[in-house]
Amino acid sequence: MADEFDILDIVTITVENAGTGLQVYQGNSPENEKKEHIVVNALPYNELEQVGKVDVNVNIFTKKHDNGSPDISRQSSVKRIVRKALDKIRHPVEMYWDSTVLWSERLYDVKQGFDCMNIRLEIITEKN
Repeated sequence: MADEFDILDIVTITVENAGTGLQVYQGNSPENEKKEHIVVNALPYNELEQVGKVDVNVNIFTKKHDNGSPDISRQSSVKRIVRKALDKIRHPVEMYWDSTVLWSERLYDVKQGFDCMNIRLEIITEKN
């Protein structure tokens, strides 16, 4: 059984263990963060009759080049590492868990000096 906080922890641990070497934050990153990083946050938890459903955002912030253009090769390499890890989320063995990547998309002008790649997961699990 899991609620949105358990789900957020499970996804965050998965991203931390993916091997990107980047700092991972839950919710938001500090305003003064200057290094590349990843933010994991959950959207509202929906309690259905038998299960709970929550969408989770994994936002990957990579530095732009000095001229302001995106570093596409860096962004794609980090995204591929994270995406691969999200296919193998470890959750408690006795817990029903179904996770699906709904999309990944580049977000513009989210944080100055950074490019942002968003990966959206839909997670369905048994209710608490």
